[in-house]
Amino acid sequence: VQMLIREHLDRCDINYGLLTGLSVYGASVWPDVDYGSALCAAFNDYTIEHWLAKDSRLRFAIAVCSQDPIGAVREIERLAAHPQVVGVLLPTGAPKPFGNRFYDPIHVACEEHGLVPTLHLGTEGLATVGPPTAAGWPSHYIESRLARPGVYQAHLASLIFQGTFEKFPRLRVAFLECGIGWLPAFLWQMDADWKALRYQTPWVKRLPTEYVQEHVRFNSQPLVEPPSPREVDQILAWIHADRTLMFGSDFPHFDFDDPLNIFKKTERSLRCRIFSENAAETFNLAKGSTPNR
Repeated sequence: VQMLIREHLDRCDINYGLLTGLSVYGASVWPDVDYGSALCAAFNDYTIEHWLAKDSRLRFAIAVCSQDPIGAVREIERLAAHPQVVGVLLPTGAPKPFGNRFYDPIHVACEEHGLVPTLHLGTEGLATVGPPTAAGWPSHYIESRLARPGVYQAHLASLIFQGTFEKFPRLRVAFLECGIGWLPAFLWQMDADWKALRYQTPWVKRLPTEYVQEHVRFNSQPLVEPPSPREVDQILAWIHADRTLMFGSDFPHFDFDDPLNIFKKTERSLRCRIFSENAAETFNLAKGSTPNR
C-alpha cells in the first residue's frame, strides 16, 4: 500500500483511487460457492483493515462470489454502509453473462445501496468457466489478451437485451480494463441489430446506445494507439466519452497508463470529464470522508 501511495497517488496528485483486488477473482468460478463467498468476505475485511484505513483517498469495489447471489447480497448488505465502498466487483469470466436474471439479486442490492457493479477481466477459462475465446483454447497470453473485447461485448449485449436497465433504472455499471478500441463498431452493430430484431426483445424500449450512454461507463486502459493522435479524438467522439469514459491506470501492472502522460492533446473540458467528473458521478465519490489531499 505504501508503494501505491508514494508512486501513484502522491506522485500523480490523485484525489481518489479505486481498488479492484486481483487475488480473489477466482472465488467467483470455483464449484464450492460457500467457500468462494467466505474467501471474498475475508479478502474484503483484509482490504478494509490494511488498505482503506491507510489512506482516505482509496475507494473499494468489494469482492463477492457472483455465482452465489444469496451470499453476494449478504456481503453487500454487510459492507455497503462503509464510506469507502463504492462498487461490487464482478470478474468477467462467468458461466452466464451478467444480464442474466440469475444475477438480478446482486443488481437489486447494488441499486438499493447506490453501488456500481464493476466488471473486470481475470477469470476467463478458469474452473467452472469455458474456454477464454469463442474459438477454444489459445496457446499464448497475447491471444487471450486480444480476445478480451469479445468477453466484454457478451456482457454488454446481455445487460442491454435482457432488459437490465429497464428493470433497474438507477443502476450504473462500470467496465474496467476493457479499452475502447472495440466499442464504436459494437455500439453501431447493437443499434442495427436491435432495429432488425427488436420484436424478439420488446422490453428493450430504446436504442442500445441510449442505454449505454445513460447506464454504462468504460475506463480507458489499455488505451488504443492508432497511427495518428487525431484518430483517438475521433474514437472519443464516437463513444460520447464526455459521458461514458473514465480514466483507469491499471497501476502497478507492466502496461499501466501513467495519468501524467496520457490524453495530453485532448481538449481540456473533455479531459476533466475523463479524469474526474465521470468517475465522481458514477461512483458517488462524494460519499464518505474528504480525501486527505
